[in-house]
Amino acid sequence: MNRIGRGQIDMGLGTYATIYQAYKGIGKFDGKPMEKLRGLWVHAPALQAWVVRDDSGVKTLEELAGRQFTPGQRGSATEQLGIQMLEALDIKPDLFRASLADAVAAVKDNRSIGYVKAGGTAVLDGTTLELMAFTPIRLLNFEESHVAAIKEKFPFINFQHYGENEVDGFGAFTSPVQVIGQFALSDSLTEEQAIAILEGVVDNPQPQVSAFPSFGKLDVMQDSVDLITIPLHAGAVKFYRSRGIEVPDRLIPPEMK
Repeated sequence: MNRIGRGQIDMGLGTYATIYQAYKGIGKFDGKPMEKLRGLWVHAPALQAWVVRDDSGVKTLEELAGRQFTPGQRGSATEQLGIQMLEALDIKPDLFRASLADAVAAVKDNRSIGYVKAGGTAVLDGTTLELMAFTPIRLLNFEESHVAAIKEKFPFINFQHYGENEVDGFGAFTSPVQVIGQFALSDSLTEEQAIAILEGVVDNPQPQVSAFPSFGKLDVMQDSVDLITIPLHAGAVKFYRSRGIEVPDRLIPPEMK
């Protein structure tokens, strides 16, 4: 984020929750808004799984109170978002701030009941899949009241509902998604450059699917306009409109108004 702000790179990849906070000048960017930030496309709405041991007895978010729980790998965007959501819901676990390896080891040893970890598009991360081979787990569900309370305080956090077995082996549930995608500045790419990049991404997805199979589950254009939380680059607006996608007013950048 800092390098693109200094003009050292023209575009970047990040979580839109962080990008939104930088755009608005809130959170760790307090008082330093980056108002030229612009969205391009979504790379992955990564499932943020709230994992607990099945034998912990915890079936709701509220039951995390007082129990040892890791809100995300120490220093990660996941940890930041996990803590923000717990604060919005006024739920106070006994936070075990740890590396991913230590958090998982604590769950295996039953010293901690669970953790938060981002995976892929409707896919759990490899670490959690490995844990499941040894320890039965449950994924916690976010009720409508949870979603409303969190979005009232943190509107940049997105959620997604997964149907029965949409996440292999689990029933229907709603969970946060960490929207990962590409971004630029309003003046770091020309409109023509942004359009050419998006043409390559949309019309030739196979290289990205080969590297990240979950990319193949995306409707790249529609998911981008649904999930991006800052204004789009003017070139991106023109590209999506040219492909028949309706771009909502919240995504129209000031330079196009």
